[in-house]
Amino acid sequence: MRLWDDAKALRRVTLWLYTIVVMTLCVTGFKWLWDSSYFPVQKIHFYGELKETNATVLAEVAQRNITGNFFKADMNVLKEALLKDQWIESVRVQRLWPDTINVFVDERQVVAKQDDKRLIDAKGVVFMAQTEKTLPLFKGPVYMLPKMVVFQDKMVPLLRKQNLNLQTLEVSERGAWIVVLDNGVVVKLGRRDLEPRLQRFLTYWQRDLAPLGASLEYVDVRYHDGFAIRRDAALAVRLQKEAEAKAKANEADTVVTNAATIKNNESNIN
Repeated sequence: MRLWDDAKALRRVTLWLYTIVVMTLCVTGFKWLWDSSYFPVQKIHFYGELKETNATVLAEVAQRNITGNFFKADMNVLKEALLKDQWIESVRVQRLWPDTINVFVDERQVVAKQDDKRLIDAKGVVFMAQTEKTLPLFKGPVYMLPKMVVFQDKMVPLLRKQNLNLQTLEVSERGAWIVVLDNGVVVKLGRRDLEPRLQRFLTYWQRDLAPLGASLEYVDVRYHDGFAIRRDAALAVRLQKEAEAKAKANEADTVVTNAATIKNNESNIN
């Protein structure tokens, strides 16, 4: 029996031929679109709050790393190129027909520094970059940095209420926490109950500790319900003498003022 006499077999062959033709046309069309110069990328839009990153530089990087047309351009290559900027935390790329690439950028939020060349972001990740911001110094094991960031977020608002600022936050290998304020005072918090101990320090700061002035070197709040302090003895004596001298000078000024007032009153009577 010949093929053209078998209707079912003929339909199957015809279907296969149609399928092959359609697939060939699709592949050819896709290849033409892939290599075509008719669909160039005309616009690149950046979205995201950029404070430390130069948007112009990012645009130049994007231009250099987009090769081919709208369909052929490799978005992974573009993302990898942008992520080489240490300030960039994440990148998401979106094609928008017919000629636009949207780039969504998340910049790292810096909260501290590890040294002059390494910064620490809000997730406790260290990265190589520089900034003009005044940042506290973190000293401690790398694995402790995320916890240090969390504690800093809780501590800074409390310090500001007392007109204090954080200068250094240190965690030893044994897990002992030390806070250094911008006035030079060292606060020893120990290894546990960090927040209650910090709150105890702040409770007594204005009334008992701040009046000690620059002679106060450190406050140790590792005790159960109290604290210990250390003062620079020589400086404390000098500050005391200066305070007494100032008080005497003020007293003398008051006496002179009172005498002048009395004399003036007598003149008015006469």
